[in-house]
Amino acid sequence: GDALARVSLPVALSGLTTALGLLAITFVRIEAVRMTGGFGALGVLIVTALCLTLLPAGLALSPGLRGRPRGFSWVQTQLAPALLGPIGRRPGVVLALWAGVLVLALPGIARVDVETDATRWLPTGNPVRDAYEEIRQNLSGISPMNVIVTAPRGQSVLEPETLSAVDGLTRHLESLPEVGKALSVADPLRQIHGGFQDDPTQPLPGSMALAEQYLLLLESLEQLEDLLLFDRSATNILIRADNNGSAHLTGIRDSAETWWARHGPEGHTLATTGIMYEFARAEDEIAYGQLRGLVVALLAISGVLLLIFRSPRLALLSLIPNAIPLWLIFGALGLFRMPLDAGTALIGCLALGVAVDDTIHVVSGFHARTESGASPRRALDETFQEVLPAIASTTVMIAGAFLVLGFSEFSIARNLGLLTSGIMVLCFLADTSLLPALLVR
Repeated sequence: GDALARVSLPVALSGLTTALGLLAITFVRIEAVRMTGGFGALGVLIVTALCLTLLPAGLALSPGLRGRPRGFSWVQTQLAPALLGPIGRRPGVVLALWAGVLVLALPGIARVDVETDATRWLPTGNPVRDAYEEIRQNLSGISPMNVIVTAPRGQSVLEPETLSAVDGLTRHLESLPEVGKALSVADPLRQIHGGFQDDPTQPLPGSMALAEQYLLLLESLEQLEDLLLFDRSATNILIRADNNGSAHLTGIRDSAETWWARHGPEGHTLATTGIMYEFARAEDEIAYGQLRGLVVALLAISGVLLLIFRSPRLALLSLIPNAIPLWLIFGALGLFRMPLDAGTALIGCLALGVAVDDTIHVVSGFHARTESGASPRRALDETFQEVLPAIASTTVMIAGAFLVLGFSEFSIARNLGLLTSGIMVLCFLADTSLLPALLVR
């Protein structure tokens, strides 16, 4: 009963913050990701409820399981004093060291990019990855995109001004280093007209009527339907991109829109689509959705902590040891040029929801003891003697579980596992060094 009374609040808070971290994933506007976050949060709340009800009942009926396991005694008698001794004597030095590490991570933060390339989720040597690389190097691009030019109502894209602009945009896109080949209806019209005129420069037809006559010669080609609507209201520029990265594909779109805004006929619209382009947009939506969810999770967890502790300072102190490791991991991503993708973007919400649990145990114990009249140093010593075995063991188990993913050949799983495991360790170091220094001061 006494043990349950001491840990019920931090356990309940831990379950709630973990659920909030998983719920933050639901800000991704993709149904499968939302379902994962929603059901994950529901599972955490159910497990938390069982820990506060069924588990104590089971322990009460099993007298032989009472007491702290002997394996934890060295954590209380040796590890806790070894950690808190130097921190209590020189908290300013600890804070200065962490501040220095934050500054060192700043250049990496500035270089973090959001980009997903599904073809690179598999390692070199995998048949799928090798086949993609071989096709990309030997052929004119492998990632299809489409840029659709639509004329105003009642007009035709074969009018000389529009056809010339479509041809200019096609040449511009083909000049981009990310594009292997670009093709539009202007290309076959150039070839036919140049052949009839015996002009090696292959100029475009000078009138819409002449362009229509040439198209009569091509009407038996099924591929023409891929380039031009039957009513001539829209035309399609086919693109083969060399790089499948989402940032490169959206960069092609931005370049096309910028060129068309400067050179395209008035009233004509431009739209980018294509299976790989839309897939890239979905991947980026997952990444940006996770970043939006991370902000919401920080605010929601801050609100919960403020409501429970009724102290803005304690609520802020509870978040600092968990926000700083995220800063360091994102800085490392930038320094090593590892982009935030659909997988690595998950680490923020996952790590914040899970790692804040240890912080809550420390802060709630410290808060309860100082409210009872204990000095900050004594409250910190007693709190760490009680909670350090639990937070050390949970860190080892959670970090170890995610570390197993590091052996995967699937890079999205490997990076998620390694980075999340690293954040767990960093959060533990922050909880056992930075947090005590902040609480003491």
